[in-house]
Amino acid sequence: MVKMESIRQDEHNNLLHNIKLRSLKLLNAVLMTASFAVAWLLVLRNDMASPYYNRENWLIIFIYFLLYIVLGRTYDAFLISYKRISEMIYSQCLAALISDFFLYIITWLLEKHLPNPGVFLLIFATQAVVSVIWSYAAHKWYFKTFPPKRTFIVWDMRKGMTDLIQEYGLSKKFQVVGNCQASQCIADLSQLGGWRLYSLQAFTTMIEISS
Repeated sequence: MVKMESIRQDEHNNLLHNIKLRSLKLLNAVLMTASFAVAWLLVLRNDMASPYYNRENWLIIFIYFLLYIVLGRTYDAFLISYKRISEMIYSQCLAALISDFFLYIITWLLEKHLPNPGVFLLIFATQAVVSVIWSYAAHKWYFKTFPPKRTFIVWDMRKGMTDLIQEYGLSKKFQVVGNCQASQCIADLSQLGGWRLYSLQAFTTMIEISS
């Protein structure tokens, strides 16, 4: 009964974790899109050969929003818990740059003349500032809200997994409290008493202490 309650509590905590994290990622996409939206509504749409009505303007903005999200996911721009701040900024700026270029081409087709590149450079500069602020704030909030997971490592061929966690800056994500070789654990399963499987990869198993 106690174990079932613990599982339900874990499921509830994971649900809250996912909701908060996805909301934070959505905020990033909204802020990056807002930089483009302001420029589009105030400047770019006025230079079109046949100006759009409000619905068409918001459709263009929505296209940018979806494009940025797809590219952001492609370049792992939103992996707060696994990426360094500099890596997130780089990935977000890359996604924004490609999105800006794509919309620059669309704007060129709609205006029927080459758009002012200065406007898009200003958009990208604003997005870069937004990315820096968001990445620092999100990184600080995440690790303040979600402490590192107490983790026991079962290794087979890769004994230095603990060192890799430090090397890749994952010490804030995982608090390694112990490790052993897989063959030793198989020979004596009592070593795993009170531990719960956290994740399994090709060369290592991470086991989290159950609360």
